[in-house]
Amino acid sequence: MDHPIDLVADQDPSRSYRLLPAPPACAPRELTVTLRKAPRDSLQISMWSETGLMPQPRGGSHHALLTIDADRLDKLSARLISRWQRFVQFTPMSETNRPREKDPYKRHADLSGRPKSEVLAQVTDLVREGGYLLTELLAGEDEDGGLPRFRSHLLQALKYQNLRIRFDSPDVGVPWPMLAVGSESLLADGRLTDDPFRLFLGYRHQIEATAGAHPDFWWVANRGHAVGSANLDDDLKNVPLAEDVLGLLRNRLKLTERRFSHDLLPELARPVLDEDLMYFFCHGAYEEQGGHTWHALRLSDDMPIDEELVNSFRKPYSRAHRRPLVCPACPPPSSDMVRSVSWPRRSRCHRCSAPSSPTGSSPVTSTKG
Repeated sequence: MDHPIDLVADQDPSRSYRLLPAPPACAPRELTVTLRKAPRDSLQISMWSETGLMPQPRGGSHHALLTIDADRLDKLSARLISRWQRFVQFTPMSETNRPREKDPYKRHADLSGRPKSEVLAQVTDLVREGGYLLTELLAGEDEDGGLPRFRSHLLQALKYQNLRIRFDSPDVGVPWPMLAVGSESLLADGRLTDDPFRLFLGYRHQIEATAGAHPDFWWVANRGHAVGSANLDDDLKNVPLAEDVLGLLRNRLKLTERRFSHDLLPELARPVLDEDLMYFFCHGAYEEQGGHTWHALRLSDDMPIDEELVNSFRKPYSRAHRRPLVCPACPPPSSDMVRSVSWPRRSRCHRCSAPSSPTGSSPVTSTKG
């Protein structure tokens, strides 16, 4: 695809296409951090622990007014994402300044076969940028000393490992898992003193990065074995690990496999689409007509399946029978195409993908089961 895709996650892709008779079960979070816009474009940050990780003030949570404003934080966040894009697009050069190979990090999800010094050099630069953003986010002083106290408590907590942390920032899109803690000690006398991967928040913790948009509605499964489907494009069957993913689905789900639109569309027309998960591995494309452009996906035939087509089948039943519809694996998904996306209805806590260990061309999911 030569169409640019924004690196911003849609925070409620299902548009609330779900319903919950009871709250989902979720393990206690060791730390919750919220970031909100305050008057005059300032930012207020708060945090609390459900497990006694830090001293609890009388009001129940720690608060501070940041000295960085929302515009500068947006700019620094965009800068860090841009640095991630440069990491993905890295091209090794020869001594004569000619490309030795083209986009190796795009073509290989596993970089363990790359020269170790090359990967560490690139990751170290990314860690340094992530550490800079975290430092600037928490920098500054205030009259009552609240910000320095907040900074001390938060940085101390982040230095632990394997915590369940939720970052909630609806007003500012901060790439929380790409922030790094302890990056100032990464180099001593120009020499690497630590594993740079371990400094990313998304690597050392289980991160939920949300924006407060997910509603508290959820399906609770009433069966012990999940039901799902794999909706496939046969042209992609030889993609590396594609068969392994399909084997995992066959092992974990009571699985239906579909390869053509005439198999899928009649199922979408049923009042109750009784599946916990619909997995798509196929091609995405941009359709264009009369100056309008929209995203669609295709299975093994030429039928474009777009948002409006899905809605034409599902909207008559969306009120009475809200069910999870699709969980697309058809890059690049657009916010319009995933309008009908929802999570599996088995009761579980909200979780998000996060760039935890930059070892490939896309972020790595970091979740706790």
